[in-house]
Amino acid sequence: MKGPVKWPDHTRAPIRGDLAHIALAGRYLVPHYAVPQPRPVVKATTLCVGADKPEDNRGQLAEGTIFDCLDIAGEWAWGIQHSDAEDGLGGLVGWVRLEDLGAPDQ
Repeated sequence: MKGPVKWPDHTRAPIRGDLAHIALAGRYLVPHYAVPQPRPVVKATTLCVGADKPEDNRGQLAEGTIFDCLDIAGEWAWGIQHSDAEDGLGGLVGWVRLEDLGAPDQ
């Protein structure tokens, strides 16, 4: 990489200063990349901008939706709504309550 890189839309690309989806490796430099852990939404839930402000949200995830979990912090999971896009990206990014997610796919 040469020089500054314009970061993608943070509402659609799972990238933070410390972590990014493995599909973004090679395009964006962060200390860690995570392989998504698909988890079913078992109870309709709110996709929040931040775990510290659940009232700020990006929308709802319906029961049965797949959420690709990339990080877990306490009672919250950060990731992206699963998308069938070739690069695995494109869904909404945010935090959901861990209790609203089922076990990871086996």
